[in-house]
Amino acid sequence: RKLSAVRWGVAGNIVWAWVFTIPGSAFIAAVAWLLGTEYF
Repeated sequence: RKLSAVRWGVAGNIVWAWVFTIPGSAFIAAVAWLLGTEYF
C-alpha cells in the first residue's frame, strides 16, 4: 500500500477529534473537580 492510499481527509478529522477531545475532557474534569471540592 502506498501513502497516497490513505484518505487524508478522514485521517485529519480523526486527528482533530483527538486534539479537541483530550483537552476538552480534561477541562470538564477540572471544572467538575473544582465544583465538587468547592460545594461538597
